[in-house]
Amino acid sequence: FSQQIRPPTRANGVSITGQDRHLVHSLLSDPSQARTALSTVSPGLEDKILPLFKDAFMTGYGGAMWYLLVTCSIGAALVAVITWGRRAALPPGGSGPGIVLLQEIFGVNAAIRAKCDRLAAEGFAVFAPDMFWRLEAGVDLGYSEPERQRGFGYLSAFDQAQGVRDIQQAWRMLAGHPACTAPPALVGFCIGGRMAVRTGAALPDASGVFSFYGVKLDEIADELTSITAPLRLYVGDRDSHVPLEVARHLADLLRDKPNAEVHIYQGAGHGFYNRVRDAVYHEAAAKAAHANMLLELRNLVT
Repeated sequence: FSQQIRPPTRANGVSITGQDRHLVHSLLSDPSQARTALSTVSPGLEDKILPLFKDAFMTGYGGAMWYLLVTCSIGAALVAVITWGRRAALPPGGSGPGIVLLQEIFGVNAAIRAKCDRLAAEGFAVFAPDMFWRLEAGVDLGYSEPERQRGFGYLSAFDQAQGVRDIQQAWRMLAGHPACTAPPALVGFCIGGRMAVRTGAALPDASGVFSFYGVKLDEIADELTSITAPLRLYVGDRDSHVPLEVARHLADLLRDKPNAEVHIYQGAGHGFYNRVRDAVYHEAAAKAAHANMLLELRNLVT
């Protein structure tokens, strides 16, 4: 993949010399050797650098996990900025309405990749940013107890305010790409469901917000009720992380908002949509939620 990218020759008016360009290629060839150096970057520089890679985004590698890096000279400092490890998936026709898909605490793992591919097969251009990249790039966990505890560790260290800014950047990158034919919606699961709501409140251009068992949404009621785009919450009545009384409270809170619906599924627990995780998957609830989401997503572009 690295050989398919032509490293930029200039960044924000600063020339990138041959030696620096070689470093770009080296880092792209072996992302594990990269280290973020954001402490040396002035605020806002990421937003200026990342668009340089718009043409490389999803180019011929729709199903791959990858990283993008750029080096540039800023004064005397050589700065390497890693954006995200992520999943990008395109529909069979090569373009479609956009979805930014947001992970659970387990990272962009097999379950998230499967969701991306499934929605791409349904006709959407899907982009799953690595929300935890500032903590550790490429988190990809299973569901053993040690891995669950690692996931909770990432969650406790996760800066949600910065996460909202990162997701907004991901949304802008997808929205500006020719593979995306309509303003992206936000779809998230667990912590990703919460971040879909928080980002949707900060990003009025998002076409819709779909939160599957988003955690602690009752604690961000002001953000939840400020969303004007179509808003759908999906939760099971046996969710140990979103108690039934909380789900009912959310339904009451949103009752008078014509753009919002809360769907509560009988017998379903946390993670009911996750077909990769047999212990929690609830077929009836997952099928009903998927059908509702798909209907609403398609209504957004008709």
